[in-house]
Amino acid sequence: MLVNILLTIGVFVGICWYEIPSLIQEQHWRELVAFIAILLPAFVIAILQAIKVDLPQLIPTIAHYLFPILPFSTL
Repeated sequence: MLVNILLTIGVFVGICWYEIPSLIQEQHWRELVAFIAILLPAFVIAILQAIKVDLPQLIPTIAHYLFPILPFSTL
């Protein structure tokens, strides 16, 4: 389990190490905020999965809210 956590952290650190410096250097502040806003929840979910926390399935919930909005979708 510790190996999974360390690998997950390593992957996310690698992604940040690759992406964030160029965003800062080119002063893409909105993109940096969007990147962090997407990466942070993904990191939390990945860590929870690495420590074997039973997470609820999100697809049925998303489909429940999307069907009234998109009646042509066939999920």
